[in-house]
Amino acid sequence: MKSWLEIVGGLLIEPRRGARRVIQAKPVGLSVVIYGLACLSTMVGIEIARNIGLAGCEAIFGARFGAALIFGLAVGFALAAILHLSCDLLRGAGSGTALFLAILLASLPWTLYAGIEFLISLVALPAVVHFAVKVVLGLWSLAIGIKCVQEIYRFSFFRALSAVLLPALVISLGFTAILFLMVA
Repeated sequence: MKSWLEIVGGLLIEPRRGARRVIQAKPVGLSVVIYGLACLSTMVGIEIARNIGLAGCEAIFGARFGAALIFGLAVGFALAAILHLSCDLLRGAGSGTALFLAILLASLPWTLYAGIEFLISLVALPAVVHFAVKVVLGLWSLAIGIKCVQEIYRFSFFRALSAVLLPALVISLGFTAILFLMVA
């Protein structure tokens, strides 16, 4: 139990130390549980943000949550494979398994989303605040992911940032090329 708390606390407060613990322990169960909680919190937060409230959330605990969790794990696995390839292209030497677990654990800030949305709905803040919360949680998850890549592959910060952004850049350029060819 102590090692789980060290991993979670390390990732939230000091992501590089938490990433070292992920490399050492390879906590598969913890990663799946944290990712499941992040999926559930995100789904409940979305329902709260839509002003449905907690009464409309009972449908989440059925097939939608199971499908979201399975789809999310498949997407996480694909993302880890693409990111591992990106890190290999930048001559990094690291574990794909540790990267997959780190990607799942990088969703840790999203476990707070439902609680934050609930508090925002109680105070009735404008929609800009909902957007700002999503941006902050997304950037926090991205920072954890970059720090994990930095530690797993022993990259500098800018090399890890390049490894994380390279797949997004390639996909964006690919879609731009397809759109350009469709218009031309």
